[in-house]
Amino acid sequence: MATKVKKLTKEELEKLQLTVNKLTRSKQTLGEMEYQKNQMISSIMGLEAEVKIVQQELEEKYGQVTIDLNTGEYQEMAEPAE
Repeated sequence: MATKVKKLTKEELEKLQLTVNKLTRSKQTLGEMEYQKNQMISSIMGLEAEVKIVQQELEEKYGQVTIDLNTGEYQEMAEPAE
């Protein structure tokens, strides 16, 4: 004796499929954003390292100075009091 196959209505199945597809796309988008975030963090870390190198080069040439990034003007830093 064969059992009767039970099925959702067409509308219920379409609604379920649509919702699951939206969820899957959202997860994929989130994964892509997380990847981009990691790429950006890596890029920022590289840029921070570059800034330190440039700062060291300038410090070797000019000593301890404070630089105005808008004008390029610099002032020697005051010696710390002992």
